[in-house]
Amino acid sequence: MAFRILFIHGPAAGKYTVGSLVAKRLDLPLFHNQITVDLVKTLFELRCADEAVERRIGNPSRAQFGKLTDPVVFRKIRSQGGFEFPPLPKALVCIDTENFTPEQSAEAIVNALGRH
Repeated sequence: MAFRILFIHGPAAGKYTVGSLVAKRLDLPLFHNQITVDLVKTLFELRCADEAVERRIGNPSRAQFGKLTDPVVFRKIRSQGGFEFPPLPKALVCIDTENFTPEQSAEAIVNALGRH
């Protein structure tokens, strides 16, 4: 039996929402651990503009997992370079979650996995 691990990353880009949908479609368990996602560099990158991050950052689901929820703090961290990281390996798929629904994002990941 093949063992696959899928990592999804990107600040306030919908990792948990999209990951939940991918897990459901593939009938896989979802392991949600923000620290692990941050430490383990990934194949799939989710991104969206800072303006979209600021709109989403106060979502109650973020507080549930102890994530950043204050746009003022987000701006301060960003201005101090707190979201600048060493380059990641090239992502298999890069999805702009500002322009795709969580369902479309999950479908793109599921489709990409089918090609590999």
